[in-house]
Amino acid sequence: PDERLQAQNQSVCTLRDFLDLAAQHGKLVIFDLYRPPIDHPYRNDWISRTLDVIQNESSIHSSQV
Repeated sequence: PDERLQAQNQSVCTLRDFLDLAAQHGKLVIFDLYRPPIDHPYRNDWISRTLDVIQNESSIHSSQV
């Protein structure tokens, strides 16, 4: 029960924040991309949006991704 409560109170950072954190610490990043659900605002342009965040909005170098 304690672990469940702790997990329920966690938040998920944005992709940009995650990439910036990896860049700050010189870490490599690997992740899987899945198409968002039908009602998601980025449903139709999720790949281009993800690439835009990586290339233009975060401080990570492309060799780290």
